[in-house]
Amino acid sequence: MTLLDARTIMAVMAISCLIVSAGLFITHAGRFRRDGMRLWAAGFAFLFAAWALIGARSLIPDIFSIVVANAFQAVSYALFYAAVREFQGKASRHDVLILPALAAVIFFWVYIDNLAYRVIFSGFLFGLQCALIAWTLFSGAPIRLRRTHWLTGCAFLVASLLWVFRMLDALVGPPENLPLMTSSLARCGSLMIGFGFFLLSSYGFLLMTRERADQENERLATLDSLTEIFNRRTFLDLAEKEIARSRRNGFPLALLMVDFDHFKKINDTYGHLTGDVILKAFTALTLTCLRRNDIFGRYGGEEFAILLPETDSRGAQFFAERLRSRIAAAAMPAGGDAVNWTVSIGITSLSGADTTDLDGILRVADEALYAAKNRGRDRIVQLATAVALK
Repeated sequence: MTLLDARTIMAVMAISCLIVSAGLFITHAGRFRRDGMRLWAAGFAFLFAAWALIGARSLIPDIFSIVVANAFQAVSYALFYAAVREFQGKASRHDVLILPALAAVIFFWVYIDNLAYRVIFSGFLFGLQCALIAWTLFSGAPIRLRRTHWLTGCAFLVASLLWVFRMLDALVGPPENLPLMTSSLARCGSLMIGFGFFLLSSYGFLLMTRERADQENERLATLDSLTEIFNRRTFLDLAEKEIARSRRNGFPLALLMVDFDHFKKINDTYGHLTGDVILKAFTALTLTCLRRNDIFGRYGGEEFAILLPETDSRGAQFFAERLRSRIAAAAMPAGGDAVNWTVSIGITSLSGADTTDLDGILRVADEALYAAKNRGRDRIVQLATAVALK
């Protein structure tokens, strides 16, 4: 009695693919984004059809169990490739998607009665497709998603090697190894191993999408949606840590509060869209002036905060003047006019021995900002914490 049966294994593989495909379609129905999940689910649907037809070989006409089945398998790998490319934000070449299925239909139709040729060609074609998917995953892996990309890529690499091994076995091995439906331990074992790695690839792809979704949620929680710099909460958290570090190491530190002058007038005259464009232009301009370890956040509305670690009062004054003058020299086209905009800046700084907490520093910088407004705007005022908090 045979413990393993290739036809039964194929049936289990087909049903598993159907379950995976249906599960992905159901759980992601109505909310497909361009993350490749729709194409991935479609790939498993074609893989289900392919393995169901192959499993029915000798029970149905060969045109379905050989030609159509292998064409479906080529389509499934092409869809997996397109899913990975879509996940990476890249378009797929149409020839890479269409030619494998077309080649499968032509070749298996012509050589439908030549088993050796079919095995060699399927090993070459499907091995090449799996290798292309693996390469796409390896080469396009961002640093923060590298592990999940490599997990999925390794699964396809193993699948590619199994197809190549089957091709080589057809070239140099004994003829009795050619039929797919033999119930030998080697044949059934290779089927189960290959299928196991396909399930692993699906798990890996789900991890890729989940990990990126987590990163997106983290980005939305920490960044301002318009300017894509730190929001108020994140800025305050980072500033608290930086103040503690500066005090611990005896380093100076400066805080700047920056506010647009007459920003409401800009919104009322040119519209809120122009106002949003100016806020983003200001953000881009400011980023060009900052160092890597400086902390920049949108504090609220048109008010921004900049923390300059290891910067004394003179360095903060120099930075603020450079920023103010560059902003005053900039102009934004709107409705045929050039919108000129200025900012007022309030500064306070800490020495390494200063024990003022974050709330105190913010209060002093805010007082300096309002002093700049009261003195005519488009100017800089600096107040020392020791004086302002008396």
